[in-house]
Amino acid sequence: SAMRVDQGFVPLNSFGEKGTEGMVMLEERCQDFYESGVRLAKWRTQVECNLEMPTDVSVWENTDCLARAARICQANGLAFIAEIQTSQNTGSHSIERTAYVCEKFYSHAIRCLNEYDVNLEAVAFSINTCAAGPEAVVPLSDQVATYTVRTLQRTLPPAV
Repeated sequence: SAMRVDQGFVPLNSFGEKGTEGMVMLEERCQDFYESGVRLAKWRTQVECNLEMPTDVSVWENTDCLARAARICQANGLAFIAEIQTSQNTGSHSIERTAYVCEKFYSHAIRCLNEYDVNLEAVAFSINTCAAGPEAVVPLSDQVATYTVRTLQRTLPPAV
């Protein structure tokens, strides 16, 4: 089973966005996990999604941190799961907005993973489905599936 290697979320800015904590001593934790038989690491990232967010700084910071964590995990023998939580607790944004935010985040994450020479064949993405904000018109289930699949097809290479 996968072992969570992050250490939770911390405030990233004054807009309420969060970053993931856990880079300090990550290499040592990965070595300990590997020695105890763990072969799969899970790193959580949270992306705020509404009409104003995520900010570019949040996208850059979170995807860079995710890629650095993946590199460290793989260097220590662990395959990597990027658990990307799209937080949609407020707002009247459409499913199209959520799909746009997800495409932006996923494509930037892949770019960072490539820049850090992460083996994409040892990476998996665990994601939410694309959905509208809680104050928006609820999309049909086939629309949710269509937007989610399209987002993945547009952003993730076959290796992932």
